[in-house]
Amino acid sequence: MPNDRVDGRGASPATHRRHGIRVWLKRFAWLMALLLAAILAFIFWLWLQSHRPLPLPASPGPFAVGRVRYELTEPLASDPTAPGAHQPRRVIMWIWYPAEPGSGRKASYVPEPLRSPLRARNGAITNLIIRDTDLVRAQARTGAAVAGGGRRFPILLLKSGLGALALDYTSLAESLASAGYVVVGSDAPHSAVLTAYDDGFTVGRTPLGHPSPDRPASFEPLVRIWAADTRYELDALARLDAQQTGILAHRLDLSHVGAFGHSFGGAAATEFCWEDQRCKAAADIDGRLFGPAAQAGLAKPFFFLMSDHGRERDPDAKLIAAQLRTFWSKLRAQKRLTTIKGTRHFNFSDNALRWTRLIGRVAGAVGPIDRRRALVTGARELDTFFSAPLGQSRKAPEPEDEAVLHDWIVPAD
Repeated sequence: MPNDRVDGRGASPATHRRHGIRVWLKRFAWLMALLLAAILAFIFWLWLQSHRPLPLPASPGPFAVGRVRYELTEPLASDPTAPGAHQPRRVIMWIWYPAEPGSGRKASYVPEPLRSPLRARNGAITNLIIRDTDLVRAQARTGAAVAGGGRRFPILLLKSGLGALALDYTSLAESLASAGYVVVGSDAPHSAVLTAYDDGFTVGRTPLGHPSPDRPASFEPLVRIWAADTRYELDALARLDAQQTGILAHRLDLSHVGAFGHSFGGAAATEFCWEDQRCKAAADIDGRLFGPAAQAGLAKPFFFLMSDHGRERDPDAKLIAAQLRTFWSKLRAQKRLTTIKGTRHFNFSDNALRWTRLIGRVAGAVGPIDRRRALVTGARELDTFFSAPLGQSRKAPEPEDEAVLHDWIVPAD
């Protein structure tokens, strides 16, 4: 009787199954090895990207750029965003200004006392996807003499996005300083990722200083705190200008002051300009508005610089767009609107350059536009807006970038 459990080569079905399993395991092992090799190659590629030197965009204006850091030694009243009661609120100012070419020395992108604690805070993954700050090459110089032979320069107060550092906007600040403005940024304690002081003390974020996005009501009191910070900074600038000696002594045009900010910083700049008569004009870079100013509108020149929201998927995007349009209708002085096509929310900060491009695109943080082009175009648009209300004489405007659109680009219905 023939044995139906053995094939013509004398192999049983069980032998075939074992052979098939071995073949499958070999193929699986090869696939896993290829996958592991691809992952390791990708990680190595990320490492190479994050360890390449990164020069920031060249300053386009006629001036070289100086930078100085001030720690305000007269603390504000008890800080309502601090984790404990009766803690003073200390503010750090970063000031970029028109400088004499060749004077001073090259400035570090992130100097001490901020550099070391900020680097210690970053983990391995962060160091893979974002450029090391030591490799970022700023254009500014420290210890540089102010340009202009005694000329006074108008002031632009720069408010960072929530959680961001003033230094994250170095490209915009340097471009505007080279055009003839003194640009003053600040690190908001308990809101910025880290604030570091000369005495070695550091503070990070707190829930009151950095509320969750799903608690919009928490931003209403915070925008008033940031506006108060800005008033205090302007008071400090007036004291620096009044000194007999010092880099900025008698060089600040306190009669021409503007304010601008990115994201939540745009709301703070708008609120400050609504509250303080010294402010002559304000600009909001791609930010939702909060505070009394958002409801009342503004009787001063105002500028919206927006990213391209045409592909926005956030369910609140249409509501925010409607709010901004309502505010736009309440503006009672010169107003300007620019959308830069192909940008996303973070195309206006240095992080657009520091992040690995692939990561930024996948995360939806930056758009398809060339990242340097977006920063240069944004700075040019800010200068175009602020030059008239802040008394800056300009030649005939250059042709606008093709990405510039003077209209809203909002989510489609």
